[in-house]
Amino acid sequence: MPLWLSDSLNILQCGKNPKCEYIRSEAGYVTINGINVIYSKSICSGDIHSKTRDIATKFYDKTGNILETVISKINGSFASSGIVSKEEFETLHFDKKWQCGEPILDKN
Repeated sequence: MPLWLSDSLNILQCGKNPKCEYIRSEAGYVTINGINVIYSKSICSGDIHSKTRDIATKFYDKTGNILETVISKINGSFASSGIVSKEEFETLHFDKKWQCGEPILDKN
């Protein structure tokens, strides 16, 4: 794992905060358009039945430059800077290598 990613994972918030009853963070590898990149994902939920689960996924090159940020919600809303379409994002296979936080959110 690159040092910059290790440092980044150490500061990801994995406990509760005022905005989230449950929070989970993860990171690993994913292939987008034939290119292997590193991702980090943070999931925030008001409660286990919340309809407002927010998911922020960031994609990085191997040197730590951010390539894309995708914000999605459990209700299906989706926002990105355009590198990854919603259709492509929904088919990505995330190779999770690291995770912390509430396991209740592992279902999504």
